[in-house]
Amino acid sequence: MSNFIREAVSKEKRRYQKFGFDLDLSYITPRIITMGFPSEKFEAAYRNPFPDVMNFLDTFHGGHYKVYNFCSEKPYDGDHKIKGEYCYFPFDDHNAPQFEIIPKLCKDVDEFLARDPKNVIALHCKAGKGRTGLMCACLLIYFRDCLHAWEAVDFYGNARTYDKKGVTIPSQLKYVGYWSSLLLAHLPYGQRKLKLVSVTMKPIPKINEDLRIKMFLWKTLQCDKDLGTVKNTRGKDSKIKREPDLDLFDKVYDELKQKNPNVTVREAVCAWDWKMREQVGSDKFGEDSVTFNVENVNLMGDVKMDVYSQKLGELFTVWFNSWFVKDNTLVLTKMELDKGVATTSSWHQTSH
Repeated sequence: MSNFIREAVSKEKRRYQKFGFDLDLSYITPRIITMGFPSEKFEAAYRNPFPDVMNFLDTFHGGHYKVYNFCSEKPYDGDHKIKGEYCYFPFDDHNAPQFEIIPKLCKDVDEFLARDPKNVIALHCKAGKGRTGLMCACLLIYFRDCLHAWEAVDFYGNARTYDKKGVTIPSQLKYVGYWSSLLLAHLPYGQRKLKLVSVTMKPIPKINEDLRIKMFLWKTLQCDKDLGTVKNTRGKDSKIKREPDLDLFDKVYDELKQKNPNVTVREAVCAWDWKMREQVGSDKFGEDSVTFNVENVNLMGDVKMDVYSQKLGELFTVWFNSWFVKDNTLVLTKMELDKGVATTSSWHQTSH
């Protein structure tokens, strides 16, 4: 019965069903394994049982494997539970990662695989598909198994799923593209500060009076060694507000501070909160678009835009990185928006 439930949960993902094993697990290359979350207790009834995953890795790759966990909502003490090596690069489900994670992951994997030709890596998030696929595709590009982002995404999708739908979240696909463009151009990644001056919606959204837009930035926090608390490096007088819905580091903070009291973590904070109903005047409205001017909003690095209605809830979100914005203008089509039902056919953001 448990195997039947696990197969139902894994849906279109390929399973490893050999030598007595039945796991939500796939070899993307001979040295890259992707899998669902290694679970315990009740979750083990419908996800990969932790002991079975470890048994698999110890049986076929004993002493030569490293597990990478991308699941922010499900931390575990891999250093003590896993016989092999373990590394944690958390980010939220259905979201893009901090871009800095990608080169760090590639470097760490490169160093581990270079130590021994027998070494393999096992990547997982919760379902072992979207976040795992994003990072796997970036590794395929890094190791030149694939040259372009679309090739890496297709390669992963074919190896991991039956329906060839591995990475499907637009922002996650965008970040694979970012990484590919960086490597193809042989350019380093850096920080670029932009000032958001306007947001244009085209056509004018039908849900206008109830519309609300928020933009989030990652801010560095420090774990205080003596007090065991998290301090915002912007200081007490900062006007940036904490967003309670994005508490991914709160969930892992206790574990992190026990291992390293001086560890640096980050959280998403709201940099801009705009409400349609608070806007006055009609001079911003065109025939088929509306433009909102913005004052004193600086953006840098990874930015999340969240658009929602007070009545209908979240309409869509989108991630982008300021380093990759060309000509001070970012145009987002409907196909590039994550989640929900987009009520606009095009977004046009201007920054400088």
